[in-house]
Amino acid sequence: EEIQMIPLQSSNNSLPITCDTSSTSSSTGCLMVQVGCSDPSQCARLPWMVLDAVASLSTWIQSSAKDLSMLPSSSVHLLYSSHTLEHLPHYTRDISLPNATTGVKPTTRRSEVIDALLEWNRVLVPDGQLMLAVPNIEALATILIQKPLSRAEKLVIMHIIYGGQDDQYNVHWTGFYWDFLVDILTYTHYCEIRKVDTFGLFEDASTLDLFGYGSISLNIVAKKCVNKSNLKKYEVY
Repeated sequence: EEIQMIPLQSSNNSLPITCDTSSTSSSTGCLMVQVGCSDPSQCARLPWMVLDAVASLSTWIQSSAKDLSMLPSSSVHLLYSSHTLEHLPHYTRDISLPNATTGVKPTTRRSEVIDALLEWNRVLVPDGQLMLAVPNIEALATILIQKPLSRAEKLVIMHIIYGGQDDQYNVHWTGFYWDFLVDILTYTHYCEIRKVDTFGLFEDASTLDLFGYGSISLNIVAKKCVNKSNLKKYEVY
């Protein structure tokens, strides 16, 4: 089997860091973390470290996707997450009216999506690579509206948008599309953001071709920014 090599350009003009993503050895010289995977059939093996909120045979660390406190800063070379980020709420601001008596607005709620992306950025080495897949709400909407679907197929799309809701974690809070994802990745200090068809790593939701109508996954490769000056200001929606 051909070895999939992921080049990671280091920040000190030395030779590129290269991680062997198909190796089964724990001594590759790269720390590779998969965030979110409770299905053993789709989870990574050694040398990947698997983190998930649900304990399973494949889970190395049981923790929320926004809590990687067990990992030191600038320690991870490659972080992979497929269809996990949508399970976190995204609150950009509290639009509730001021309290009628005090005139004070409720405290603004933080975005857990942004908290997670900042935490992932913290653990990545400079120029470390993020491979991120999320459901593409635009692609799902296009298939739902424009394609001839059975009732069962429409139900599948509803489950992809809102989550299976078979446990407390399998609920989708945030819908992603290209412009929105680029904005929040830029805000959380990721650079060289680009869209890819596939990562060539795992047969998971990132490779799903729904009913033969095409991919419904928005697959992104980005790097941790080394120079964080002049970053694009995050626009509140």
